[in-house]
Amino acid sequence: MKISFLGAIREVTGSNYLLEHNNSKIVVDCGYFQGGRKSEERNIQSFDYDPSSIDAVIITHAHLDHIGRLPKMIADGFKGKIYMTEVTEQLAKIVLEDAFGLMREPTHQEKDVIQIFEQTQVVGYNQKVNITNDFSATFYDAGHILGSSFVKIEWEQKSIVFSGDLGNCPNPLLNNTAKIPQSNYVVCESTYGSRIHEKATEKTNKLIKNITDTISQNGTVLIPSFAIERTQELLYQMDTIFDQHRLPKVPYFLDSPMAINVTKVYKQFPNYWNISARDSKIKDGDIFKFPTLKETMTTEESKSINNIRGAKVIIAGAGMMDGGRIVHHAKRYISDKKNMILFIGYQAQGTLGRSIYDGIKSVKIDRERHSVRCRVKAIGGYSAHADSHQIINWLDDGDKNKHIFITHGEEIESEGLKNRLIENGYSNLSIPNEKESVEL
Repeated sequence: MKISFLGAIREVTGSNYLLEHNNSKIVVDCGYFQGGRKSEERNIQSFDYDPSSIDAVIITHAHLDHIGRLPKMIADGFKGKIYMTEVTEQLAKIVLEDAFGLMREPTHQEKDVIQIFEQTQVVGYNQKVNITNDFSATFYDAGHILGSSFVKIEWEQKSIVFSGDLGNCPNPLLNNTAKIPQSNYVVCESTYGSRIHEKATEKTNKLIKNITDTISQNGTVLIPSFAIERTQELLYQMDTIFDQHRLPKVPYFLDSPMAINVTKVYKQFPNYWNISARDSKIKDGDIFKFPTLKETMTTEESKSINNIRGAKVIIAGAGMMDGGRIVHHAKRYISDKKNMILFIGYQAQGTLGRSIYDGIKSVKIDRERHSVRCRVKAIGGYSAHADSHQIINWLDDGDKNKHIFITHGEEIESEGLKNRLIENGYSNLSIPNEKESVEL
């Protein structure tokens, strides 16, 4: 069997892997590259394979960097089945429809997005599915976002596990990442491969302190938040600590139509929540809502936030500040030292969020130069990705001889994870190059 590494190699975005065995060809994930104009150019380029020759696509979860180029695959001739969980299907509809509306250079038509779900076959956790005559696949709960999976693919007497994105556990909403099944090979993400996240209590305290300090100066807190998982976890936590009278009673705005729609999907699938979250729902009714929170769905409602004088908190997308309503708020608030931008998620290289996170003193937004005078803070514990310690724990199935391909991480993180795995007794490790193919 041959595997080709075609995306998310020595970088985080653009997940795409091709597996070939006998007469079968399947793809695992088909994601957007993210991080500025260069990434946009990569997204419109031809695939490294003929989509019409692919038998099936396996999708680990609904983030854009794992599904964004699916419509282009359809437009370029892919006719096979697409396998994903039922929640991933519902979230993918929202994500892809939103992405289509924002594309500067469309690679497909709206009908191609719709066609994806005509070709989708929903699968459950822990059930083996025959993908082709040569490949079978089993999906396991990755604990990353609702409905996310890592996948074991088997052929003949061998197997390979694709981690997808592993969850940062324990998660207030989701079940812990399932134990890894034994396999010969693993393709493992390394987004935070050299880092350790804050403990849950520490991230809560940081959230309260950053909001309270800013509000005490009559400032505005901008929270760039990913619409899937990060926003729902944040709202759930805010609801809890608001009830405990630990958050300032000021206006809070969820200014993201996509996040509002995703939250509706979360409410539809409480059976995918962990027991604690389901218990909270019974007691609270709506774990994603508290008294001073307002959802601003329309453009007019979003603009009306500017009329609210004084202290407030605005949660808006996009999470890396590479588009969406957060950009418009940044123009208004970024140059005032009493305000704050509070990052709660990964910032890819080449994005506006990464530039601000790295400490740049001025930024260009919509062709206008703005000084960055507001305070900039980050809380790593809100990441939906496992840290180095969690990844290593997940990989530990008692077999330290399996081959681990380290992907989905900037080079410093991939190298960091590799070094930590060596310290833990692993030796069969490699960090592939983009477009490298390996015979297994």
